[in-house]
Amino acid sequence: MSEAGIAQPIADAILARGYASASLFSYAMTSAAQLENFILEVLVTVEALGNGFTALTVTTSPMAAGLRRLQWDAWALAQGAGIPAQTGTIQELAWTDAPPPRLSAEIMRNMKQTFQTNYPGEVIDRDTTPSVRLWSTVYQFLRPENVIRWLPWTQLVCEKKSQEIVEARAHRHARSDLQILTQLCWEDVPQLDESDLRPNPFFISQLQAIRRNTFALCGGCH
Repeated sequence: MSEAGIAQPIADAILARGYASASLFSYAMTSAAQLENFILEVLVTVEALGNGFTALTVTTSPMAAGLRRLQWDAWALAQGAGIPAQTGTIQELAWTDAPPPRLSAEIMRNMKQTFQTNYPGEVIDRDTTPSVRLWSTVYQFLRPENVIRWLPWTQLVCEKKSQEIVEARAHRHARSDLQILTQLCWEDVPQLDESDLRPNPFFISQLQAIRRNTFALCGGCH
């Protein structure tokens, strides 16, 4: 389900309905109408995500698109065809990248211990430790099968700042339908506001320190 971008709450709802395999899900949806009714049931009726939503709002959402792709992939697997690989063009046209696999607390703890051994003079605290998202992203960049990609400065967020951003978002009351559905489909990346960029030597130095520490923690520095 992760290949189709299905959020975990929706994946749990699908499994709770007894669709424990690709073949079961594929053969249950014998027509496009049945699939559309299932999408409405999961996203609106049963999961109570449709407060104030229209049928058009839900059926044209990114989450609905993910469910349609899930049915297509399930059918391909049930027929023994396998899931076709995405072409480079499709990947380049994707609106957003899927979040990287989240590093476990044990892995991050071991990395931090190695960092402190290799760089005993460096202070690593909540102001200089990268956020989990940033840490996981750079770790994926440095995997042998991957390449280092451009990393926006707005995502150079430390652990402390990331927590502040998450807490600030939790206090927002009014959200649009699109914001709610987007949160269901994709992780909301903690990032700095572009207006925060200012000609302040301390601020620039802090960004550089977080980036440096992130790559050093992941073994990307000498």
